[in-house]
Amino acid sequence: MTWSPCVTGAAYQIAVDWAADGDFIDPFDNVTDDVLNRGISIAYGRDQGRQLSPGRVGSAGFVLCNVERLYSPENTDSDLHGDLEPGRETHIQATFQGTTYPLFYGRLNDFTVNADRKDRSVDFSALDGLSTLQGVKISTALYQGLRTGEIVALILDAAGWPADRRDIDTGASFTHYWWEEGTTAFDAIQRVVNAEGPPAIAYIAPGGTFTFRDRHHRLLRAESLTAQAAFAAARVECDSPAVTGLDYTAPFTYQHGWRDIVNDVLQDVDQRAQNADLSSVWSTESPFSILTGETVEIKAVASDPFLDAVAPTTSGDDPDIVYTGSGIVSATLSRTSGQSTIIRVTSIGGPATVLSMRLRARAVPVGRTIQVREQDPASITLHGLRTYPQEIALATANDVEAVAEVIVAQYANRRPLVSMRVVAQDPTHLVQIFSRTLSDLISIRNDELGLDAGFYIEQIEHTITRIDPDRPPIHAVVFGCEKERDAPNKNPFTFDKTGAGFDDGFFDPIAADDPDTIWIWDTQSEFDTHEFGT
Repeated sequence: MTWSPCVTGAAYQIAVDWAADGDFIDPFDNVTDDVLNRGISIAYGRDQGRQLSPGRVGSAGFVLCNVERLYSPENTDSDLHGDLEPGRETHIQATFQGTTYPLFYGRLNDFTVNADRKDRSVDFSALDGLSTLQGVKISTALYQGLRTGEIVALILDAAGWPADRRDIDTGASFTHYWWEEGTTAFDAIQRVVNAEGPPAIAYIAPGGTFTFRDRHHRLLRAESLTAQAAFAAARVECDSPAVTGLDYTAPFTYQHGWRDIVNDVLQDVDQRAQNADLSSVWSTESPFSILTGETVEIKAVASDPFLDAVAPTTSGDDPDIVYTGSGIVSATLSRTSGQSTIIRVTSIGGPATVLSMRLRARAVPVGRTIQVREQDPASITLHGLRTYPQEIALATANDVEAVAEVIVAQYANRRPLVSMRVVAQDPTHLVQIFSRTLSDLISIRNDELGLDAGFYIEQIEHTITRIDPDRPPIHAVVFGCEKERDAPNKNPFTFDKTGAGFDDGFFDPIAADDPDTIWIWDTQSEFDTHEFGT
């Protein structure tokens, strides 16, 4: 490999949709020429560099020159006057060797105008689409028998997320019942990720696509099965590359992983059952008046989810609506399941006063709560009891058990974390900076630590301080990585299998999915050869 510390031809672009018209082609949308070399920052991935951590809201920041006061909101002479508002879509991308690499897609969050005549600049910050989901509360119908991937799609539907900007795995966990009431879409997504179990994650890809990866994605995704690159510390000679051809620079940080050990998972799993008969799931005795022809909307929120709600009636010996007045009252429902519904009450032919009202439906209360526990006795003996702190909600008891097995299998023993910095010293390194993404498997070698192993990328943080296409870019990325799990037991004890019985097989009560032996429909699925996974 020919190694050179110089690389040119990388064309960066930072653009803002100031007019909020859905494109980046209007005058002044492309702000690249105004970007000051004070550092473009981009970060996304998990909030810590380990797969047990949830995805965080991605962020970006850049500084624009404001000598002409174009970006001053109070300047009425600015061509952008009235358009300098938070929430404007923005993207950052780079084109190199004929390929365009998205680096960030989100919305402006805030900006600070520096009014000093010696520093006419504006600091902009942006957040990706997860921040939008943090600000949207959702209320859904009650669904039965869904996979986690289906639930994610319903959450995005409820939040108004575009259908063409989704990449959603099927999911491995099921739910008996699922609904949300008054939860932010972001929190609802995190509950689904917890139900799916590690290494599941939900994040916004650099191109703006909402991405959900289930707990099996690293068993199926090619980039997670084979190391995409091998990195090592540079040789002592400053004019030579690392022994692998790719190197990292200081600072390189290492955490041994002791604090992340989990050898005990204890979960209470609520099991719900539908009532056979209709009953009152909500009622009110607070009177309200309705004018002639008026429709009043009442939100009925039950204590438990429900199915098959019926529109309140005014007839019979035991009416749902009791009212007085000359009008004829009727009611309709916005939906018939969930934990809430909107009751639309109308009076025709005259005004009316509703004295009381109730909603009847088939309630779905908790029938019983069972306990699921998974432990690794050897790890407990060695490290003490280390219990998983998160709640694995939503999933069925069987799936909670599977998730618990995965957690204990992967974290009963320590898994080191590293933070590795890579700089754009040549075309090969720059392509790695642009193309690596979350869950990619890479090889990392550090002779000082005696470390030579595969690691999964869990966090990505870019810092760019020069974007001139005619000069070498000053671009560095820090990958937060977690060591891949040691190879699972290749020969677990199995009845009726030659070579896996007593004296041959090993007792392996904890799930240990192996990409080479796991049962995968239409890919590798042979009886007596492949094993069902978690």
